[in-house]
Amino acid sequence: MFPYRTHTLLGLLLAALLGLAAPRPALAGLAVSPLKQEISVRPGEQAKFTLNLINRVRTDADGPQSTTLSIKDVSVLVDGGLEFKEPYNQKNSASKWITTSQKQVTVDAGKSFTVEFTIAPPSQTAPGEYYSAIIVTLASRGHTAKGVEIQYEVASGVFVTVMGQTLPKQAKITNCEIQWPALTAQTQPAEPANPAAPPVEPPTAKVAVVIQNTGSSRFNGTGKMRIVDLDHGGRVVMTALLTSHRPCVFGGDSRRFEAPLTKPLPPGKYAIKVDMDYESSWAKAYTTQIVDLTAEQAALLKHIKDRQASIAVAVNVSPVNFNQIIPAGGSRSLGVGIKSGTDVPVRCMLSAASTGEIDIDSWITIASEDFNLSPSAHKSVEVKLAVPADAKTGNYTATLAVETWPEGSELRRTERPIEIQVKGRGTQP
Repeated sequence: MFPYRTHTLLGLLLAALLGLAAPRPALAGLAVSPLKQEISVRPGEQAKFTLNLINRVRTDADGPQSTTLSIKDVSVLVDGGLEFKEPYNQKNSASKWITTSQKQVTVDAGKSFTVEFTIAPPSQTAPGEYYSAIIVTLASRGHTAKGVEIQYEVASGVFVTVMGQTLPKQAKITNCEIQWPALTAQTQPAEPANPAAPPVEPPTAKVAVVIQNTGSSRFNGTGKMRIVDLDHGGRVVMTALLTSHRPCVFGGDSRRFEAPLTKPLPPGKYAIKVDMDYESSWAKAYTTQIVDLTAEQAALLKHIKDRQASIAVAVNVSPVNFNQIIPAGGSRSLGVGIKSGTDVPVRCMLSAASTGEIDIDSWITIASEDFNLSPSAHKSVEVKLAVPADAKTGNYTATLAVETWPEGSELRRTERPIEIQVKGRGTQP
């Protein structure tokens, strides 16, 4: 969800701007549709689009809703937060091209009203993507329990593609680091625990990666990171998905993706290897960051792991390991059972990565990599192991990671080992 701005923008429903939520009515009863506009237009030409305002009646006392419409620029911060600014300030703003004759609208109870907009980029406009938001402000206001006045606003995102040439996806990684929590009294285990108190989230160390969209076309970013132990032969000691609350990255914007570092590691030298997919058909973004893990940081990772183990798991994953004997050229399908252990919705993300000397990532296919699990629900996910015909006889290892994101909580991680014994010798060394 997008953050609310207290007193002025409480009730802002702009999640659909980035395709993250279905349309919902505002708290005061007015619905706006659609919450996301996709428009293509050539430089020097015009296009039209409409916005529907629906006054949904809930009680006999509901009356007309008076609204004011305005056009704002949209800015997305590196952490995914949104800022709405006065028009014409952003480089990728479409606001200066959008006009309407209806800036104040009153919608009768139980009725709807359609507002028409015209967009006309100048003939010299460069091809690319441009963004704005139509803000619908309600004249009626609400009040909190303490009597604070609240103004309700609903927004519809406007995505404009100015045509003229193919827009390739382009990106680069600008930063990769480990972010360490401050080990304060709040992160220490409480003794004794107060059963009436709300659960305290454990501290979390994170691998944080910033990717910059250097092109003119938005993309949804996904990524994976591996931690390699350089002191022990380059062995992979951890893999994890890199995730963001808002994976859609506008042209010119940067976004931070994170993975929790919850696995205890001894002091030493490590390499963080990252690859980010930005929906390009021919390239990915890569980086490697060398880090020296100190004794203090290693102790903190152990403390974090202990704290993680002391809280209830978000999901139960079965079985506890996967041991398969597969001939070269053969395949097996595994069933992974995931059952919710919380009373809130949980986002589940599955990934697999090899941990041995030979990369077997291409052998593993996960049917459902990212899905939501309702409270107390269960889902079975198929994981297919396909061994190439030229694979050499021997033992191969990987890790299946189930990362869970309970609503209102931090990302958590469960790992299950995969061991494959290949029978039959191929030609590959």
